Amino acid sequence: MTAPHQGAEDAASPPRRAIGAPHEALRRPWLCGLAVSLVTLLAAPSAGATTLTRGPYLQLLTPRSVTIVWNTYTRAACSLAIRLADGTGGSVIQGGTDTVCAIAVDGLTSGTSYAYTPRADDVPLGDESLFRTDDPNRSRYTFLVLGDSGSGGHDQLSVRDAMLKTPVDFLIHTGDMIYEDGLPEDFNPE
Repeated sequence: MTAPHQGAEDAASPPRRAIGAPHEALRRPWLCGLAVSLVTLLAAPSAGATTLTRGPYLQLLTPRSVTIVWNTYTRAACSLAIRLADGTGGSVIQGGTDTVCAIAVDGLTSGTSYAYTPRADDVPLGDESLFRTDDPNRSRYTFLVLGDSGSGGHDQLSVRDAMLKTPVDFLIHTGDMIYEDGLPEDFNPE
């Protein structure tokens, strides 16, 4: 087998360019503009589609009621699909039209698990989630207390992993959970 002659090009491979030489597309400004426009369009939420930006969160949970709150990227008609976790008794509760949605659910049964999905313009905003109402007749319960949850370093992730292995009835977060600058977008989970 003989080595190819220096500078010989394989007919099937494209010509090589010198290291640091601009790509052919960069010599055509209109092509760069088109590429940037396509990337921008693909990264933006599509018209008519609403994106979940925060939540859902359970608030004001009692043995017989709960308020479920979530935020969306654009204004949308909010609704909540809710059913018993065993798959029975489903309904959809209509809410207002806004970017912050809060739907109160009354008439729940204590000590019961429910499945729910927040919706915007009748489109589910994610996978189904679960919660359980408290049973006021229960004499024992378990919970975790957490504060200064950190920014996702090794130690914080180890604590998180231990927490996920511990079955609890509820968690209390004592605060200091927004990093880096305390801006609303810093509050979103990573």
